[in-house]
Amino acid sequence: MPTSSNFNLVDQALNTLDKVKEYISAGMETTVDIATDMLEYEDEDGAQVKNLKEIMLSYTKMERDLMQYKEVVQSTKAKIAEIGIDDAWPAVDTLLDEQMEIICQHNSDAKLQQHERYLELQQKIGDLRNQEMLAIGGPTQETELSGDEDLICTQKQVHTKCPYTGLEMTNPVRNKICGHNYDRLGIEDYLKKRGANAKCPVSGCINTKPIATGDLVENRELRKYIEAKNRQAGIRRKRPANSEKID
Repeated sequence: MPTSSNFNLVDQALNTLDKVKEYISAGMETTVDIATDMLEYEDEDGAQVKNLKEIMLSYTKMERDLMQYKEVVQSTKAKIAEIGIDDAWPAVDTLLDEQMEIICQHNSDAKLQQHERYLELQQKIGDLRNQEMLAIGGPTQETELSGDEDLICTQKQVHTKCPYTGLEMTNPVRNKICGHNYDRLGIEDYLKKRGANAKCPVSGCINTKPIATGDLVENRELRKYIEAKNRQAGIRRKRPANSEKID
């Protein structure tokens, strides 16, 4: 025969669900936090960022299911208290199923994407990508070359020479602290020579922290930009000064 102690056990279980929700919230926060590191090593097809979004959606689904289950249990408990334990107890499973069906009938994956944490993750990814483009002074427009798949980049002032070597960069890396770019071989040579005194070699840089290897990340956007610019320059050199046919 069920007694009030059974309801105490239910209340304890509901309190445990609150703890689980805290763990889910912590997982969401961690997912947003690691977006910065994930974007620094983003692969060409964006699979890692896609996985990050899927992880966040999994957390939002767990949170939704947990909160709905908790609501259904509380609602069923209230109905049992209203009807009376003796009369309602045989129909508890039916009551739970009915309430669950009602509360879940409007669930959709699209709604999960409106969760504040998912929107926060999307916003952060967008902001970080914009910051990366600003850090390289990136191209503002891209147009296709006639008869060629290469791109001509109409750009702002983009610095493609290493501030330490003065040479065109081939494998640019970005300083996460100040956003300045260097050629990898050049800056590695600089670090060997200057050690702990290796400050950013860009004139006027306000970053006072010595450069650490861990602060340098591959700047693939700038590398692609340099490669596109070099291809464009090569095509221009191949074109004759006067390409018009003279009869």
